[in-house]
Formats: sequence, structure tokens, C-alpha cells
Amino acid sequence: TLKMPPFVNLLHRAELGYPLYGPTGVPLGETFIPALLPQEPIGYTSTLSSLVSAKGLADFFKLESGNAIRYPDVVLTFRKLQRVFVSELIVRLRHYSVTDGVWRNGSVIISGVDSGNKSTCIFFVEEKKMTVLSSGSTSNSNGAQSILFNELLKLVAEK
Repeated sequence: TLKMPPFVNLLHRAELGYPLYGPTGVPLGETFIPALLPQEPIGYTSTLSSLVSAKGLADFFKLESGNAIRYPDVVLTFRKLQRVFVSELIVRLRHYSVTDGVWRNGSVIISGVDSGNKSTCIFFVEEKKMTVLSSGSTSNSNGAQSILFNELLKLVAEK
């Protein structure tokens, strides 16, 4: 393991920051601090209303661009949904996240870009509710959505 400065270790112990690891599990020596993420996606408020909404995010990230097939939205309701849970989910999805597509309560992930089987998934959280929006290049292009739900289930199982 990498030796980190005491302040960074304190951030990790207090769950205010999370160590980042490469795809092979090797520590990168960097820390993700969710509190430093923007409240909304970068550029979102300058083009749309300041309220994050399913329609607003779908339009902003062009979820239905080209010939993309939009899948039904999924809304998950939790009895209790702590901010740390959302932060941990964002960290787990970092390899699939779109540049400027991560904010304090949500993320945009993509899959299959190189294979021609592209899929996009947006999730965002409001209080105790998580909304999942997704689309794909074909009716079977749901890789990004599968990645989100796999990581979500693993995280729930750990809690």
C-alpha cells in the first residue's frame, strides 16, 4: 500500500475521501473527495433550469441522439439513502464515467463505444430516490445499465 499523508488518511477514515485504484486494483496514490464535486453536471445550469430532472438530464446529455433506443426509466426508492452510499457508487463507476458527467448526486456512464454496441446510463439521486435513465444503439445495448446495477447490488450487499 502507498504511504499517504496523515490528512489524507484522516479523510479516508472519516469516509470524506476514497482512495482510487487502477483497473488492476493497484493504488493510484490519489483520493476522490465527493464534497468537491459540483452540485450539478458542469454546464447544466447555464443551459437549463437549475433543477436536476430526468428530462433535463436526458436532453442535456443527448440520451436520445441519433438512432439511440431509449429504455424505460427505472426509479428505485430506498428507506434510507446516505450521501456516502452515492459517493461510493460514483467511485466504483469511475472507469465508465463520462468527462464532466459526474456530480455530487449522479453520474453518466457509457459502455461498448469501441464495439459499436454503445450504451449510456444516467443515474441521479434525490433524497431517498434513485432514477436511472438509459439508452443504447440497439434494443440489446444495455451494458452501461448492467454495469450500474451490478455495482449497485455489490454495494448494497456490502452494507
